[in-house]
Amino acid sequence: MVNVNRLVQAGFTVQHIAVCSRDFSETLAALNNRLTRYLCFIIVSAKELLKTCCETGEKWASVNGHCKNMEPPTKDRHSIYLMQLFIFTLSPRAAVSDSPYPKEAFSIGEERENTVEGPVEVEDMDECLIYEGKLCHHRCVNTPGSFRCECFPGYVLQEDAFTCAQDVNECLASPCSQECANIYGSYQCYCRKGYYLREDSQTCEDIDECSRGIGHLCTYRCVNVPGSYHCACPEYGYTMSPNGRSCRDIDECATGAHNCSVAETCYNIQGGYRCLSLSCPPNYRKAHCERISCPSYLECQNTPLRITYYYLSFQSNIVIPAQIFRIGPSPAFTGDNVIVSITQGNEENYFSTRKLNAYTGAVYLHRQVEGTKDFLINVEMKLWRQGRFTTFQARLYVFITASPL
Repeated sequence: MVNVNRLVQAGFTVQHIAVCSRDFSETLAALNNRLTRYLCFIIVSAKELLKTCCETGEKWASVNGHCKNMEPPTKDRHSIYLMQLFIFTLSPRAAVSDSPYPKEAFSIGEERENTVEGPVEVEDMDECLIYEGKLCHHRCVNTPGSFRCECFPGYVLQEDAFTCAQDVNECLASPCSQECANIYGSYQCYCRKGYYLREDSQTCEDIDECSRGIGHLCTYRCVNVPGSYHCACPEYGYTMSPNGRSCRDIDECATGAHNCSVAETCYNIQGGYRCLSLSCPPNYRKAHCERISCPSYLECQNTPLRITYYYLSFQSNIVIPAQIFRIGPSPAFTGDNVIVSITQGNEENYFSTRKLNAYTGAVYLHRQVEGTKDFLINVEMKLWRQGRFTTFQARLYVFITASPL
């Protein structure tokens, strides 16, 4: 009996083939004709002869242990023989004469006659041509020292590497939660934009772009939705910008979307608006809040000649101290001098005044305001000119608003 291990050690590669034949002797003779290039070791299993075997030209399904197109077993001498063929291919550049083993190790049955002395070049055997139609279910492709089986389009090569079966479209059973792509022998699940495939390779899970914080998605608030996200603005005072990410202030005063009365003035601020009452005290003209008259000289010096309203809006992140207002006579003359003070509305001490020169004063915000806040402060300027004081008053509406969204 041939020693397989010794042959492998001598430089031979082994290719196992399972074929069926009705005539054992003819098959053996055909193999012996190839012994000048190959050595074939044939085993006929008596146990397999008692089983159902393949019809002529069919291949033994060695994986699941049954034949295709089965026929009843028979012990007739013309029974189909299942032959396990071990084809030993001599590796390139190897020679039989170079082997350390005796030539008896390379023969089967009777020794070959007319054996050529010296090195024998090994040539590839086209198994697909020799055993045409017997090795593969569909198509046989010869390779150096071996072969491989391929299937026609629409069929898949099975685990036994020989049998071809028609591909089943697993996607028809809807195994995927979203998209399914049928591939030969299997399928692949895919997810739509905004989803990712979970570890089970079938379920698609929504990507929460907002919680992942991928970049600065929204300037105000990010809202996750299935498969995507959108940016949101505050409920009142803002509308979404065309870029879909930032919020734009709504000018309610310009659009008329306010509830100010006819006697009030609408003033737009960041994210909202204010209804301001610009009233003048008695004895003042309503148009410009100018004093009409005063009963005494002392009262004329201590009451404002004119009251002027100003509206100032600043963001809460303003850098302090910040100069927010200037006041002085216009025009100014040589010898003019002013005294500037806050007479009302600075109870929390957010503001202060400074004298910039003889005829100019300024108001500063010197304390940081947390959040949004509204102020109404009265700034008084006493002008000393030509030996007498004249008082002017500026009423400042100061709005500390949120930063733009």
